[in-house]
Amino acid sequence: MARRAINDQGIIFSPSTSTITIPRVVLRQNLLLITNVTQNKIIYNFSDPSIGLVSHSLSSSQNDPSTVLVLEYNTASMQSTDKLQIMVDEPSETYTPAPDQTDAVGKFKTSNPQSLIDTDFEYGVQGSKWESLSLQNNYPTFFSRNTGGNSLDVISIISAGGTPRSRIVVTTATSHGLNNGDVVSVNESTSPLTDGTFLITVIDSTSFSFIAKGSVPNLTNVQDGTLTTLYGGGIFDNAHIPGGITGALNTWAATSDGAALSRVDVVTTNPHGLYPGTPILVSAPSGSTINGSFLIDRVTTPNSFSFITQGQIPVGAISTLGIGLYCKPEGYVEHRPFDGGVILSTGNNVCGTQTLRQTRQYFRYQSGKSITFSTGTKFTPSFDISYIASSSTAIGSNTITIRVLQDHNLQAGATIKIEGIEVVGAYNPYNGLFTINSVPDSNTITVQKTFTSAISAIDQLPGGVNSFVTAYQWKGSATRAGLYDDQNGFYFEYDGATLYAVRRFSNKELFGKITATQYSNVITGVDTRFRKQLLVGDLIVIRGQSYRVIQINNDTSLNVAPAYRGPSISGSPYLKTQVQKIPQSQWNIDTVDGSGPSGYTLDIAKMQMTFIDYSWYGAGTIRFGLRGTDGSIMWCHKMVQNNINTAAYMRSGNLPARYETINEPLNSAKLISGGSGLSGSTLFPQDTVIYVNDVSFWPSRGYLRIADGANFEICEYTSIGAYNPTIQATAVNIVRRVAQPLVYGGQSMNLFGTSIQANFVPDSTIPGGSGTAQVSVQTISQNCAPVMSHWGSSVIMDGGFNDDKSFIFVAGMQKYLQVGGSGTISATLTNRQASSGVATMTTSGTHTLAAGTNVTISGVNDIYTPTFKQLTNNIATITTGTSHLYSVGQQVTITGVDTVFNGTYTISLVPSPTTFSFSKVNANIGFQAVTGTPRTQGSSRYNGTFNITSVAPTSFTYALAGADEAVSAINPNGTAVQTFGSTPTPRPLVSIRLAPSVDNGLARNFGLRELANRMQMKLDSVGVLSQGQFIIEGILNPATMNGVVIPTEWETVRVGSGSLAQVIYHDGTGVRGTGAPVTSPTNTVTGGDRIFAFYTENSGGTNYSVTHFDAKKVRDLSNSILNGNGSQTNPSFPNGPDILTSTATNLGSGAANILARVSWTEAQA
Repeated sequence: MARRAINDQGIIFSPSTSTITIPRVVLRQNLLLITNVTQNKIIYNFSDPSIGLVSHSLSSSQNDPSTVLVLEYNTASMQSTDKLQIMVDEPSETYTPAPDQTDAVGKFKTSNPQSLIDTDFEYGVQGSKWESLSLQNNYPTFFSRNTGGNSLDVISIISAGGTPRSRIVVTTATSHGLNNGDVVSVNESTSPLTDGTFLITVIDSTSFSFIAKGSVPNLTNVQDGTLTTLYGGGIFDNAHIPGGITGALNTWAATSDGAALSRVDVVTTNPHGLYPGTPILVSAPSGSTINGSFLIDRVTTPNSFSFITQGQIPVGAISTLGIGLYCKPEGYVEHRPFDGGVILSTGNNVCGTQTLRQTRQYFRYQSGKSITFSTGTKFTPSFDISYIASSSTAIGSNTITIRVLQDHNLQAGATIKIEGIEVVGAYNPYNGLFTINSVPDSNTITVQKTFTSAISAIDQLPGGVNSFVTAYQWKGSATRAGLYDDQNGFYFEYDGATLYAVRRFSNKELFGKITATQYSNVITGVDTRFRKQLLVGDLIVIRGQSYRVIQINNDTSLNVAPAYRGPSISGSPYLKTQVQKIPQSQWNIDTVDGSGPSGYTLDIAKMQMTFIDYSWYGAGTIRFGLRGTDGSIMWCHKMVQNNINTAAYMRSGNLPARYETINEPLNSAKLISGGSGLSGSTLFPQDTVIYVNDVSFWPSRGYLRIADGANFEICEYTSIGAYNPTIQATAVNIVRRVAQPLVYGGQSMNLFGTSIQANFVPDSTIPGGSGTAQVSVQTISQNCAPVMSHWGSSVIMDGGFNDDKSFIFVAGMQKYLQVGGSGTISATLTNRQASSGVATMTTSGTHTLAAGTNVTISGVNDIYTPTFKQLTNNIATITTGTSHLYSVGQQVTITGVDTVFNGTYTISLVPSPTTFSFSKVNANIGFQAVTGTPRTQGSSRYNGTFNITSVAPTSFTYALAGADEAVSAINPNGTAVQTFGSTPTPRPLVSIRLAPSVDNGLARNFGLRELANRMQMKLDSVGVLSQGQFIIEGILNPATMNGVVIPTEWETVRVGSGSLAQVIYHDGTGVRGTGAPVTSPTNTVTGGDRIFAFYTENSGGTNYSVTHFDAKKVRDLSNSILNGNGSQTNPSFPNGPDILTSTATNLGSGAANILARVSWTEAQA
């Protein structure tokens, strides 16, 4: 037998009833001794009848086993917080290693772990390995164009003045690569009016302009040294709030009230899902009255909102045809150059804003092995204090004003922690926790402090080097870090009040089937029960993509954001994303509040080393941990999935690393009753109590959004009342139809819902309810823009990752592509022929002229021998020995006849096939024979500039009008010249990407299969068979792909062999033909990042050479967070998966043929 103490977290001591609950099974015969170590008293001894047990019972739950002991010892004088030592006898001697010595599978950790990602942020945010994304109410808008995600190299950002909104001119050190209608994101400028996302107008290749949020003094440079970052990019497909893509935007309506600062009222056909305070972009042609950035300050119905412009717009309707209406998230992800970290934030206090940073790679899980994620993370924002002062030195209430270097984005009511302030005197009133009293501007806050002692005048302006303000507690936003995506995974979350261990999963299909139309946000169902299974605010998954439910109209109709992105579907399944949140106080290993086994107390204001490890194969275990005071890993909570679920605890064990800041209505509920407290009763306009189904995780007070299918109301709730078990709802005390305050861009404003006194009727799925639409109640309080930082990210598989043997997939061209070179090439012409409108020219040897390119031909003349001459009435006539090809208007040169006829003339008449006439002033000459060696020579119709239609080794053809002509020699020889310019054109050969959607081993375009494709394409090699000299380049994510139709072209030729990738063979080179090369390539690509390059072997002349390039060191190709098809405007990542295009540039002067293939393997699971 082995004696040991039980140290389990979760032992419950109830002194009033002398009861102890142990969260495990302990047989009575194994219980030895229980000691209250706080009071040094033995309260149970197995060998002492006077302090034995009244009763011993075991729980019947397999998933939550426990032992309940009722003691004979009277413990009424003890406290429930007293520490107990419980000694038991185990049936056998066992060795249980420390938790940090085992993995999530329960095996000893081995000595050869393998890192699955290299993260080092010393010099940047590692854009090749990470993707950043900002969303507003789940609407995407802006993305950076280049893969690296690096900011533009900015020289200056200067105001050109103007009111009420100034024009800002940006000058860059190198070409910015932006186009009119693109957007830029500006962060950390010196003016809040120039921070955010803006539409641009291009001035030239190194300068562009945008319109600020307000008036910035003329010639003001708002660039704050290297702190200011500016990213250029484009707009995602289907980001238009009413749905649609460029060229096919769904309609919306707008009207102006005509005021000096006009209010514009917007009406959308379907619910928009936006909240008051949402920033928007209106992308209209230059000069439009509503082009630019605005802030929604009023939402009166689910289908309408309004905003104030900075100028006057004529009263009445505004044309919105073809004008884009977009949300404008203002979040950012930036490098921390001074400490090698990365910082991300939502950038404002607007409800619904989300900024996330996710690895491009989904880490491949292998059954039987554990993956551990660890990171250095700070879940709370800290700001550098640049000024602090108290309003007086006296005892009593004082105002402390704090100014910080960064834009703090804090609101009144948030709790801050001030630390590092030093004073001369003994009393220091500055350090500690405070509630923000006011926000004068974007860098300043004030708090109230009651001084208990007077301070000196010196300490009225205190000092301190390492002085900071940290947002300690807040409402309505959260920071997250873990291994997860939109649908599955696990992470730590801090919501401003509590740290949680969270599991997210999307593997449960809901009732019925749905129908969705592309670019519409209306989802209809058959046999669905939307009102019973969903709440407004939930995420649902359709064809692998996540959509936010913004309105539930009835059991068979709801609206989502964004509008449905895939091809229209009918009879499709859909899933609900569910979340399991365990607050710190309920962690089952250590609550890290000082009372757990470690004695560790978490300070959320400080940086933490966090750990998550897991095993999957459907029913594995997830563990959450921190680094303890001694520096070792301390596991805090364990989520055991075995013997609990009826299916896998999440859809896949393959997950990315992710960090996230989000301002969202974290808590959604539905109306159960109005003020009467009777289930299903109406919430009348005068009611000040509302009953909702769930108030879990609600702040104690704040603001609410109440909405049904017709009304949108903002209320303030002052307290949460009692739970009513009869109607299964909780009372909430509210103040109706109030203004919600917001500080935005350093300016205070109010946000409004409807002012109409509307009735809200609970829907008919609630007992007593008679309404149709679900009445949604959401908390919308937000008083801190969340900011988090992280330093490094480790993802380690214990025991290493073992690659299986797999297929090597191949995309190989089936036809040669003839690629023109640069400079000038020529050929000597020896014979000519014309037949059926086509000229054929024969060269003196093998030529390198290129088809599809213009050629200039000269020296091909019509030469004949004159036999007779005549001149009558100033008209000269020459007779040739054979039929000629001269025509009226052609110039001809005559030599060797005589002094009268020799010279150059323009033919005026062709009397017969053997005669031609021209004007000549001279005395008449009778019809006479010509002697000697005369000759007539005229430039033939073969001369000129033509486009070569086909080539052979010693001939070429081009279109030529006129009569047929048999083969004849060109004597003297003619010349053909092609000039390709000084810069050769790179020609795309093969493009590959992973297919956006898959299932059952089938790969298709976006939305055609059930799952989003999250595999990695691991490049193997590139092979080339070519003539001449080429440079082959791998272009990652070209900005444009010209000559192909995107996305249709991706499904023209399949890869086959079970591949989940897609291929484009440019210029039709993927289908076998007659063997002749494609001689007139038209496809081109522009932009993108060059990720490899090599020169081809060259055997000389027209011989072919084989070149092989090992591409295994080139990074994997993967998908984007949002997935997508790509489009003609934005074909590649992040508007869809990564695209790799292999291009060939001919380095020689003559055209040459080339054939390429690309090989890769696929990490499909």
